[in-house]
Amino acid sequence: MKILINRYHPVCEDLCLALSKLGHEVTLSINTSINDHYGNWEYFLKKLKEEYNEFNIITLKQALFFLNQKKYDLVGVDGVFDGDKLLLDICDNKNIPQFCINGYPGVVDEPSKNIISLGWFLPNIQYLQKYPSEGHKKQLDWKNISKNGVSEGKNICVFYPPFFRFKEKLKYSKLPQKENKIISLIQLYEKYNKYSYDCFKKIKEHVNVENLEKRPKEEVFDSLQKSVALLHLKFADQPGIAIFEAMLMGRPVLTMKSFVLASMNQEVLIDGYNAVVADDLWEIVEASRDLKKLSYLGKNARNHANMLTDFDRQKDKLKKFIERCLNDTVK
Repeated sequence: MKILINRYHPVCEDLCLALSKLGHEVTLSINTSINDHYGNWEYFLKKLKEEYNEFNIITLKQALFFLNQKKYDLVGVDGVFDGDKLLLDICDNKNIPQFCINGYPGVVDEPSKNIISLGWFLPNIQYLQKYPSEGHKKQLDWKNISKNGVSEGKNICVFYPPFFRFKEKLKYSKLPQKENKIISLIQLYEKYNKYSYDCFKKIKEHVNVENLEKRPKEEVFDSLQKSVALLHLKFADQPGIAIFEAMLMGRPVLTMKSFVLASMNQEVLIDGYNAVVADDLWEIVEASRDLKKLSYLGKNARNHANMLTDFDRQKDKLKKFIERCLNDTVK
């Protein structure tokens, strides 16, 4: 089957690799009107073509042309940018199945009946809206399950990026000497996370921590490897690329309970197991000084992140999701 994915974030490359491993012919399109803190579109088009041969890489303009000719069987978009709407409109006109990729915390729906969600926020919110009380959950939900074999609602697949390339890089990289330093990896911190940044500054008064903003990817990788933990004071994330990269390196995450609640990622960050999910800032300060505890949390973090992002664990539900996108009657 031929699948088109319109790129909005580096996570799309992981999704393309995952779909190609399922045996599909995958194409990634690059929107030439988007330039953000990830880089210039021309740079990414060239870089991605050099790095990936498992799937095709074209411009959005080319993708629109081919889609009009019905060259693709399924289309995946973020659903936010103008280019996504152009693709969705063609899908509607040509009766081509499509799905949305939900990668933003706080988004409660997407303009598609099929959604790949990079975390549990969206399906949780939709479930609570549909079944707000105990009675609804016991009677309406389970009535649907007994009748149709499935809960009523959209076709939603919660899928964590497998981090294929990142894991390969970790496998062949030399482990540097750890430094007693904590790293933060939040882009445009003060501009878009004003009060979180205020909290960061308060922590920084007591802890050796640095926020690596607008740094080269290699420098970020090396600094994270040398660190003892990741400090992540942000309002929410889905899935939280920095969180997973840190955990895959064996670095625990230090954050506030508000972050976990807003993200609905309780299965990702477990207090006292692979993270410090603090009730107050001073708890983070205290935990950052306990190197023995950070080491213990780090070992668990690596195992936990590898389990969550494991492709073999997730591939069957991704395959089932694709089937449901193509056929509403699939159970």
